[in-house]
Order: sequence, then structure tokens, then C-alpha cells
Amino acid sequence: MKIWYIVAACALFYSGLAKAQYYQPVENNFEEVDADVDANVDANATDVKEDNVLKDKLIDTSVHFAQRNKDLAIAKTWLQQEFSHNGGKNIVVSPLSFYLSAVLLANGVVDEGLIEFSNLFSVLRLSDVGRKINEYMHREKDSTFINVSLWGKAFSDRYQKMMSEQVGAEVWGIKESTSAINDWAATRTKGVIKKIAPVKDVAENELYVGSIAYFKGQLPLTTYSITEENFNGKKYKVATLSAQVEADYYEDNEKQAIRLACGHDDLLTILLPKEDVDFNEFVEKLDVYNLIPEFDERGSVNLSLPVLNFDYGTVFAKNVYDTFNISRIFMKENYSFAKMVSFDEDIYLRDLFMVSKIDIGAQGTPSSGTDKNNIVTKYTFKANRPFVFIVNKGDFIGTFVRGN
Repeated sequence: MKIWYIVAACALFYSGLAKAQYYQPVENNFEEVDADVDANVDANATDVKEDNVLKDKLIDTSVHFAQRNKDLAIAKTWLQQEFSHNGGKNIVVSPLSFYLSAVLLANGVVDEGLIEFSNLFSVLRLSDVGRKINEYMHREKDSTFINVSLWGKAFSDRYQKMMSEQVGAEVWGIKESTSAINDWAATRTKGVIKKIAPVKDVAENELYVGSIAYFKGQLPLTTYSITEENFNGKKYKVATLSAQVEADYYEDNEKQAIRLACGHDDLLTILLPKEDVDFNEFVEKLDVYNLIPEFDERGSVNLSLPVLNFDYGTVFAKNVYDTFNISRIFMKENYSFAKMVSFDEDIYLRDLFMVSKIDIGAQGTPSSGTDKNNIVTKYTFKANRPFVFIVNKGDFIGTFVRGN
């Protein structure tokens, strides 16, 4: 961070400035990397907590996050923006990771910058969100891995410590280029996600957010089969899971919807437009009222669903802030980040690099064909055309329009 100081007072000023913790890229396995990172942290900087990754510091979204999500406004807005530009691709984004990045930034800004965040979240102070955060801090949830990081030239000791201990986010110094962010992402995901940021030089007054979000779920099935099936007419062949399941079900004139258990306490919702409904128009019409249907039926379902296994790098996370009239953090000449940097300097958020991955398979006994066991199914749900999927109440959301 470019330090604005008077040379005569340099020594006194520098004593109050946190030395940046620089991420040290190493080509070892995950466990060795954690040890090397800790060993390379500057002795005068805030110590990074051991295993400072959100794999065991997760937030319950079914209650807390959904309430802060403006009734799924983030999920709906972000998905529609991505789809409008990348509708031909499979898309998955994590509003939960966006929420964590917003908490990270909101707790570093003051004055007008902080007021703008009220357009997005009604609660900004860590003391207000702490109860639910702490409730999930040490709770195992193997299905979800989310790690949010902030990158810049220097940060205050207080801010680094608060974000590390109370949010579980990583705050790193960055020396020259964004390549360090890619090294960090590859390390934290053990190579599952290798790149989240385009490599470019970093200016003195720039901040970057890096986020990786990964959901791995399994549908608890007694028996199932996986075969290559036509998707969206005959445009694609996709690996398709077929089974009979007990599930929540909803249907209206435009769509079918199904809600499935997907792991220990996770839920997967699929919104499948009717065959005569245009998918582009269907996504455009999504709103906070119809994104999660009011499931009023339950029964045996003859299910046919593509295996979901892909990742996606977001393009328009920054635009989501614009939608909620949050702009000061992106302005070059502003002093909103006063709580973050211990000195009066005009720094700004240059970009957000956010990659999400979804991997949903089946748990049970595979068979050469679906074992019907003489069960009479009440519903048929054949997802052989584009659909929208949602994990829980907005942890992850996306569209599936082609093969993985």
C-alpha cells in the first residue's frame, strides 16, 4: 500500500503500520504449504491462525444467510447477470461467498462507504452476525468449502486479526502481481481450482478479493444408474443419473420443481421449465418470490438428472454491488477504507476474483438399470433440458445448459 507520509515523521508513522503478510507460493502438498506459510509470516505481523481455512469455519445459511440475502436478491441478481452474458455455458456462483466478501469489506470501511453497504445488508457489525458465525465456526460440514481472501500492500494489525479470528478470512500482502492469488487458490483447493485471476501487475493503491467456493454433495439413493443420455434435444450427450427417490415436488403452468436431500443437512432444488417454455425468458423472469417454490407435495419420483460436476469463474461479481448502489469502494479517490489500513490513504477495490465449483453425485448401489422394485412412482421428473439449480437457500445457484 502506498504510504502517504512526511519524511521527517517516517519512523513514528511506520511504527503504527502493519507489515503485510505476503503469501509465499510453494509447490508442496496442502499440509506442507500450511506449515511453510506460517513459517514465512513476518514476525511483526499478526499471526495467521493454524489452518485458517473455512473448511471448518462455516456459516449456517439456512437461517442467517437467507435472512441477510434480501430474500435471495443476491442469488437472483447475480445469476441473471452472469446468464445474460454467458447463457451458453453452465454457470455456478456462490452468493454465500459473496456475502462473506461483503462482510470482509464492510468491516473495513467508514462513513459514506459503510452507509452504502446498508443497501445490501441490514446488519454490518461483526458483533451482530457473530452469534451465527460462532455457531458454525467449529462445526464439521464436509460438503462445503469456502475461502475468502483480501489482497493489498498493507493492512492494520487490528483488521487482520479481526477478519482472521471472527470471520475466518485471509488477509494477505501482495508484492507485484496477481499471480500470488492463483498460487493461493491452487494451494487451498489442493489443485482442484488452479486459477481464479488474470495475471497482471498490482498498483500501490489497489485491493483485490479472491474467493473459492466448492460444494460436493451426494444424493442418498438406494440404487441408481448412470448412462449417457441426450440433453436439450440431441445437442449434447450427458452423464445422467436415474433413480427412484422420495422428494418434495411442485408443479405449475411454467415449471416442475423438485427438492432433494443432498448430504448431511443440505438440500438441492431443481427448477425445470416445461418443454414449451423458453429457458432464456424463464431465467429473466426469476424473482425473489418464485426462486424457492412453496413445496406442498411429497412422494416417489422417477428421477432423471444430469450429474453436476463443473466450475465457473464469475465475470460480474462487481456488477452485483452496482445493483445495490455500492460504488465508493471502487472509486480511486476515496478514503473509505480507514478501518482497514491504519493510515489516511486513498485505496480502492480494483476487482473481485470468484470461482465456484459444484460436484453432485450419488450415494448408494449402482446398477445396470434403475431397479424399480415394483414401486409405483407418483411423479416423473426428467431433466433432459436446461434447468436452474439451487443449493440450500442460496449457498450456491446456477444453470445447467450443456454437458459438464
